[in-house]
Amino acid sequence: MSILLVAEDDEPNLPGLNRACEWAGIESVTLNPYLLSKSTISWSPWDSGFLLTLPTGASHLSHEWTGIWARRSKWPTLDINHVGERFAAIESIYLWNALVSSLSDVCWMNPAASITKWDNRLIQMKLARSLGWQVPETIVCTDPDIAKQFLAQHGEIVVKHLSAGGNTERADRLLFTKMLKSNDDYARDALNHVIWCPTLLQKSIRKVVEVRAIVVNDRVFSAGIQPLKDSRSEVDGRLWIDTKLRFSRIDLGNAIERKLIELTQAMGFTYGAADLMIDEKEDIYFLELNCSGQWGFVEQVTGYPITEKIIFSLCGHE
Repeated sequence: MSILLVAEDDEPNLPGLNRACEWAGIESVTLNPYLLSKSTISWSPWDSGFLLTLPTGASHLSHEWTGIWARRSKWPTLDINHVGERFAAIESIYLWNALVSSLSDVCWMNPAASITKWDNRLIQMKLARSLGWQVPETIVCTDPDIAKQFLAQHGEIVVKHLSAGGNTERADRLLFTKMLKSNDDYARDALNHVIWCPTLLQKSIRKVVEVRAIVVNDRVFSAGIQPLKDSRSEVDGRLWIDTKLRFSRIDLGNAIERKLIELTQAMGFTYGAADLMIDEKEDIYFLELNCSGQWGFVEQVTGYPITEKIIFSLCGHE
């Protein structure tokens, strides 16, 4: 029995996953997607298993894997100038996609097909609303007039990026959420620029608590911060890392936890990192569910056994 961990070498959760495997007496095999073309693979489409030999020389049969944890939903964009090397790398990825489909009988965290379908916050919002979640009123447009009307209607709105961008842009790390107010001339002028790029505009919610809820199969681990206690994190909660704020355990109640599990399973995921916020009236709003979101910073300060739960789930133990 072993678990395959597909992640880059600098993945912060890898050490913890490997330690949890060692503690549980389970072998872990790490595959860096950038080294896929340097590994050797032997497989026939008529065989459900294959032999993978890593650059280290270690060989592994896929039949040994009870579960697969993959950090990234897509293989990295190849930055290879040599035509032959680039072609070989593309062929390797093409093969790996076929191998992935042959491993449908093991536990994936998360299945590639589900990630392809649901790793989009706009599609997630529609599903969440259909399942009874409150979602801040949102529009996406490239029409400055409509954008200004939306601002005038709500008085305060936030502007967000739609995607994470590419490997070089990383919009989720570089483009932070911005607040626009209707009495600000700059805000109205800024909305003229939506014509150049689809832009997500969302009604501003006065959030008292920002929540990161980690779902692993049938278990929910919830933690929250109070962003209003530091102006730097008041608009974009991700900036808590620059403050003295720290996440702490929070009880969302059985009903909300069941809804989180339902939402995660509806997307075909076994793991999800949901971003929620609670307003002054204690109403809970859904923002998005990251199918490969980080959990280490929550586990470190709360003591939640998230890594342990992930490993046992990959071994088939609920």
